[in-house]
Amino acid sequence: MSEKYVAFFEMAFPKQNIIMKMINVQPLILEHIIKLLLYPENIRDHRLWTNSIYKQILAISDMKWEGNNKFLKQKDYYDYLFTKPLENGDNYQYLDKMVGRVISVTKKLYKKTTLKKYDKEAWINLLQKFYIEVSKHLSQGETNLEKYTDLIKKYFLPKKST
Repeated sequence: MSEKYVAFFEMAFPKQNIIMKMINVQPLILEHIIKLLLYPENIRDHRLWTNSIYKQILAISDMKWEGNNKFLKQKDYYDYLFTKPLENGDNYQYLDKMVGRVISVTKKLYKKTTLKKYDKEAWINLLQKFYIEVSKHLSQGETNLEKYTDLIKKYFLPKKST
C-alpha cells in the first residue's frame, strides 16, 4: 500500500503566491535533476536527490488558487517550471549556467565518479517530457510520492540492465 500525503488544512492562495513558489523551487528541482544526469553511477545519492526533487514538487502540489479554489492549469505549471526559466530565447543559457554551477560545486565531492557528458539537446528533451508529465499531475493536485519518483526514474535514472 502506498502512502499519500493528505493536506488537513487546505488553503487557497493568490495566483501570484503560487507562481512565486514555483519560481523558488524550480532551481532546486533542476539542480538535483542535473546531479542525477551528471552522476548516473553515483547510486548512493540517487535516493537523496530524488527525495529532494519530490519535496520541492510537494511544496506546490496542494496549493489551490483562491480565484476558483482549484489547481492551476497544466500550462501554468509547465510555463513556470520549464518554459520561462529555460526557453526564453537565449539558447537555454540558464541550463548551461546551472550545469556549470553544479559541476563546480560537486566535482571535488565526486572525484572518483565519472562525470557524464553534458548532452544539451538530449537533456532538454528529457526535461520537456518530465515537466509535461509533472505539470499534468500538479494540475490534478497529485501528491503521491510514487507517481513523481516513477517519473524521475523514467527520465533521469540509468536503466538497469537485465
